[in-house]
Amino acid sequence: MSGRVLVAYASKYGGTAEIAQAIAEAMRAEGLDAEAREAATVTDLTGYDAAVVGSGVYMGRCAAEARKFVKQHRAELRATLERLLAPRSAVDWAGELSAVGVPAGPINSVADALAEPQVIARGLRIAPEGIPGLRTPIRFSRSELVLDRAAPMLPGKP
Repeated sequence: MSGRVLVAYASKYGGTAEIAQAIAEAMRAEGLDAEAREAATVTDLTGYDAAVVGSGVYMGRCAAEARKFVKQHRAELRATLERLLAPRSAVDWAGELSAVGVPAGPINSVADALAEPQVIARGLRIAPEGIPGLRTPIRFSRSELVLDRAAPMLPGKP
């Protein structure tokens, strides 16, 4: 990858800001034009080819400024991810990430998940009311799972 990279961060006590600066510095050492900025100060992603978002976690949640940044720029961030990831398959990405110690795996469609050999071998396919799905692999007894109906649909969802 080449181009300009934004490292947007939300930091309450300064630790995440230091990490963001170190990430931007490491990217610059690899030849990228990287800039670390507080997420709350970023109003536009124009001119950036990629973005990294970092936040401290407080009471189990990312900082409000980071959540607001992602929500405000969701469409641009998604388009960037799709543009950067699309040229290669999920299997290629999982292999490359695994090779550098990042745990990763593909996100399967329902059809792909149902066709996985391990899912079939473990008997995890279910179809309550004719709706295909996966059961949990956790079994608390030797008793068979009894499904008399599917989970309720969310209002307004097909």
